[in-house]
Amino acid sequence: MRRRFTFKVIVVLVAIVISGHGEQSWADPSPVPPATVFLSRTDRILVPPGWNAPEMLYPRGRIDYRQVAGLLATAIRPFTGCDDPLKNPWREIATPQDKVGIQVDLREPPVAVETINAVIDALINSGVSQDNIIVYAGSEGELFRAGISVNPKGRGIRTMGSESEGFRSGLSRIVLDYCTVIVNVARLRADKDLGIRGCVTNCLATVPHVDRVRLLAHPTELPGPAAHPVLRRKTRLHILEAYQPVLEDSGEDFPPVWEYRGLLMSSDPVATDLIGLRILAAKQAATRQNSEVDAASAQAALQYLQAAGSERFRAGQSNPDEITLQVIGTTKAILVGTASGWKPDPRDG
Repeated sequence: MRRRFTFKVIVVLVAIVISGHGEQSWADPSPVPPATVFLSRTDRILVPPGWNAPEMLYPRGRIDYRQVAGLLATAIRPFTGCDDPLKNPWREIATPQDKVGIQVDLREPPVAVETINAVIDALINSGVSQDNIIVYAGSEGELFRAGISVNPKGRGIRTMGSESEGFRSGLSRIVLDYCTVIVNVARLRADKDLGIRGCVTNCLATVPHVDRVRLLAHPTELPGPAAHPVLRRKTRLHILEAYQPVLEDSGEDFPPVWEYRGLLMSSDPVATDLIGLRILAAKQAATRQNSEVDAASAQAALQYLQAAGSERFRAGQSNPDEITLQVIGTTKAILVGTASGWKPDPRDG
């Protein structure tokens, strides 16, 4: 039986300028390639209210696993370019011989357990053994707070924190020694200091806590972990969960969210976060009265996302003219269709 996890339960149009730095770069000197981001959306993301989704246990509704699995399934084929219905597209992500680490964003509110389970199921169905799957976050404490049992040893799917497993040369041993493939799973959320958190910031889980604190205090340095050559080489897939994005970083136990019912997928964490920023900024502009707050929030995010795409880091594509968005599913209230610099994919019609 498979092991599954349970949890407790503007438009601001900014011209993105890639800025260079004279310091040492992790990346090779070749230009950052164009990026494609796949946005998969559905008309419904929650289990219908009733006995299996009581409001007492699920005050914001219960995420429907079948809908999540459907979003992943509809995005993974165009992402991998696997058109043959007889072939499993997840084989392009990991083979049965790979050891896969699922790097999860468990900052409150955490990614949905349904997303974690859907990724696990997809990997197992493609031939990856449960013994070769690790779910990890920055620390064991994050796992505990999210309601995930820590299980770093033994058979089956293992769960662990980077801090407990240790580091070598400033990078988690989970990345260096335990995994051959990494899937980065983050949640789209507003952040009062950074503007947005997503795939790039989720890579902070791979460095020691003291480095995380330092990088968060200096946003232009923040892309360092995402740009590390080992992490970049092993990370085959970035997923940005946008079922219920966090609209405001209010500090509450239940910060305001809205139902976007989407999932972003790409091989490029910077491009993915930029599309996420567009979505978040558009919704904030529609709900806020203070446009200066909107602009400041977007600029804070652009500060580190611009750095991520600079010559120093080359962690991903930060030029909107080099980012293609392919939309799969409903385009109702998509929020990014008229954004400056957004280049729709011709296949969207």
